Amino acid sequence: MVLTTRLMFDELFHTLGSLHVHTALLEACDWDEERVEYLITLVTERLRDADPETPLEQHIIEALEDETTPDQLQIITQLVMMNANKIWKEVSNPHHWN
Repeated sequence: MVLTTRLMFDELFHTLGSLHVHTALLEACDWDEERVEYLITLVTERLRDADPETPLEQHIIEALEDETTPDQLQIITQLVMMNANKIWKEVSNPHHWN
């Protein structure tokens, strides 16, 4: 029960953090949702074929450096890394595979 409760709160805090970062990205894009989707699509396509030996941050920079402002790039990097860290934590948890 304790593990389930902790996982539930971890998910809640992650979701709230992602929402905060997504809102910051919208604000950095002057509330242009199409622009946000465009940038997310660019980075998603880049990461889909990413070399696992290259740091994620480098792929993000290469995908977006000519397409974004420094603020937008920083926020997208934060969003991707937040989600990547969550996934890594989940798959590294031995309870994940039981």
